[in-house]
Amino acid sequence: MWQFYNYFYAQATVEQLQSQIEFLQKANDSLVSSFQTYVQSIYNLIFITSIVLGIFAAIATALFWKSLRDATRSAKEIAEKEIYKVVGDSIAREVNILQRSIAREQIVGNTRINYLLVGNYQEPKICQLIRRREFRDVRFRNRIDDINLQYEVLVIDFLTEEFDKSQRNEIIRSMISLYRESPFKFVLVVYVSSAPDKRLSFPLQELI
Repeated sequence: MWQFYNYFYAQATVEQLQSQIEFLQKANDSLVSSFQTYVQSIYNLIFITSIVLGIFAAIATALFWKSLRDATRSAKEIAEKEIYKVVGDSIAREVNILQRSIAREQIVGNTRINYLLVGNYQEPKICQLIRRREFRDVRFRNRIDDINLQYEVLVIDFLTEEFDKSQRNEIIRSMISLYRESPFKFVLVVYVSSAPDKRLSFPLQELI
């Protein structure tokens, strides 16, 4: 009887051990499977994350280059506008200067001058210099009666020759009378010394 009990107990113990071993094996297999599933999930997550990050990186790169191209295009357009503005203003100034120069040259080319030096039969150097300026016509006169009243400018020279005050005033009075009686109007230019004793004794406003 005792032997049978011992046999039965030993057999039960062996079955329990086998059952426990099978349970542990199943648990181990389940743990291994769960771990593998977890690892695979981590791999999948990393893979998906890499794809998402790659997409974001591609989008960010595309947006960056687009923004860079837009910024470059905008900077180029702004630079071109500023260059065109500066160049345009410079050209406009040059054209304006050229137009004024042409206008002055047209005035010079259309202007005729009487150069009067009373009592001197030799043309003075000043008259020669004026002629080199290429006015339309420059005529040297040594008598008031020789003046062409249709000319636009009359130059009276009190520098080349010495005139006393009474002679200068007499010439000026004669010119005032001639100016007032003439149907043509001209510009009067008087070359006179700045020395006090050489100045005219009456204002030229009397010509008006």
